Amino acid sequence: MPTASSTWVLQTERDASEIGGGFRKDIFLSSDAVTPDEQQVINKYHRHLRQLSMSLHGKPEPLHSITAFYDGSASRWTVGLSGSGNAYGSAGAIQMALAPQRMTLREVLARTSLALSSSPFLSIDALTGGRPAPPPAPSAVERERIARALGAAMHMNSSRILTLVDVPDADPMTALQWMAQTVPERLCQTAWWSTALLLNNPSSSRRIIATPWPQALAQRHPKEKALVDDNVYAADPSTDAAERGLLQWYTGLVLGAGGGAAIRDIAETAFLNACGAGTALTQWDALAPVWLASIDQARPLNDDEIARVINGEDDGSLLRRWTDECAERAVGWENAIPALVGHAEPAVSSSAIRALEGSQTGFAHLCQWQAEEIARAALSAGPPAGIETGYGAAPGDSARAGGRGIEAPRALLSLQDKSALVGEVLRRLRAFKDAPPDAWAPQAESWIRSLGLRPRDFNAHLPLTADRAMERFAAAPYDLSPIMTVVNNSASREAALDVMLRASQVAPSQQGALLSALHDNPPQRDLNWRILLNRLIPNDTRLADVPGRLDALNESLPDGSDEFRHEIVTELLRRRGTEMLARVASDQTGAGRDAAIALLAFAVNEHYQAPGPREEAGAGSDRVLEWIWSQRKWLAIAIAVVTAIVVIVFIAQTLSN
Repeated sequence: MPTASSTWVLQTERDASEIGGGFRKDIFLSSDAVTPDEQQVINKYHRHLRQLSMSLHGKPEPLHSITAFYDGSASRWTVGLSGSGNAYGSAGAIQMALAPQRMTLREVLARTSLALSSSPFLSIDALTGGRPAPPPAPSAVERERIARALGAAMHMNSSRILTLVDVPDADPMTALQWMAQTVPERLCQTAWWSTALLLNNPSSSRRIIATPWPQALAQRHPKEKALVDDNVYAADPSTDAAERGLLQWYTGLVLGAGGGAAIRDIAETAFLNACGAGTALTQWDALAPVWLASIDQARPLNDDEIARVINGEDDGSLLRRWTDECAERAVGWENAIPALVGHAEPAVSSSAIRALEGSQTGFAHLCQWQAEEIARAALSAGPPAGIETGYGAAPGDSARAGGRGIEAPRALLSLQDKSALVGEVLRRLRAFKDAPPDAWAPQAESWIRSLGLRPRDFNAHLPLTADRAMERFAAAPYDLSPIMTVVNNSASREAALDVMLRASQVAPSQQGALLSALHDNPPQRDLNWRILLNRLIPNDTRLADVPGRLDALNESLPDGSDEFRHEIVTELLRRRGTEMLARVASDQTGAGRDAAIALLAFAVNEHYQAPGPREEAGAGSDRVLEWIWSQRKWLAIAIAVVTAIVVIVFIAQTLSN
């Protein structure tokens, strides 16, 4: 069973012969059970209404005035009806209807209007049955009238407590419904709303919104009309052009065919937040300016205001009104994207990202801008001083080139599909003529990393630079193709040699493989394996270090490299042979002997480890010879013998000279 506060409560008083004559309660048009609290509320507002007595001679048309009061203690709207003529009786009629709790003024007016459309009296059945239709949309002229009334309502005060909602030819209840749609419920509750004001005791603390008296009612009850006119003064419409424009915009939007529900929700939410949704009711005069500011906050920025925000020329008032719709409009402007994405205010930059994700044109402009920034960083010695746009330098721009390369604006980190951005930017970079791949690729890699992505995931789009080749080579040292590709594409022999030397440092175990690759497929840069060998084992290498260097080469020389081994040995003997023989004869440390034996071991594809300082000098040679003999490697012995003969002949020629 519904509680009393959740249902309509009705009390009717009228003069009619069927209820015994005289002005009395009509039990047939009154609720059966009324609680003391409800009766107290009814009595509280009943005294503000007036009986409209008249002669019934000629059966005058029934006319009425409707006034809605909100009782804060009961949290309920109360509707008062003052009836005149015909069915209302010679003494008139007064009805008091308590609406259910939590019913808004808009709903109360709609149900009251529906109930009176079929009868001059309110009834419980009529108030609770059916679904009220929304009021018809006002014309442009009628919306202008409502806007004027709303402007006047914003300036009611103790001397001018009335706002007239003067919409000629409109039904008074409909005009009040239009007006109520432009005012939030909480503000509605601080005023009385009437179709024809009837007051016994006007008060300076009260605020009233009413339609003008209908002419027929004014002619029938001129004294009551004069009483109101002499004691209640209406506020004047606003004279501030900006305020009038704001209210015309809001009224036109809310009452127009589109409904403006989203804007109204934004404004009313801002209003509740500003005045505190949980606090007690405040007077109209205190809340009206808050509502005006809330409407202003809900108004979308115009193009000039958007440009001011983008330029950083706002004091904060415009930024509070910034919405995604502002960004959606701005991304289509020429050169606006850098300032939007790089804006210091997250509200602007994040909305720009959302707008770009939904705009193909905007996304293309974003990609072009980032590609140009990467190319500019590649071609310049330092970072650009700022991003030049039609809207000034981008506030808070974070795209910059530094020691680690250019970085993407921080706002791009929230982009949902960063991979699509990277792919399109790289595609545009490849089409640039002024910036060669070797120049922009390192900057692009830095830019990709700043987005939280890995450059290697974009190998199909990135040119193979030395850095990327080293990265791939370090991950897979047995794959020389990245290194050799960069070597073959290098602009000079020095650049190609630098790549080979870096690779030998990244993966020392692959030095022999790198040397063999140069031997088998020398690049077109006048770079051959002898040049690399001279850098791996230069002439100033200590003889004591030669065995270790040879062992490193031997580690990764491909199978079937016997001929190449002999070429390496021949090249080293040509450069260091005399020194080795001289050291064999005179050096007590055994360094020359160990170097010669290491060459012999290298030639037969065996490892040789020079003895430590505590081992007998030359002990390593005995082990190599013993190993060769035990394994019956006659080919190796033959090579060793030939090598020895070559050395003897070389010595003899030297001595004879």
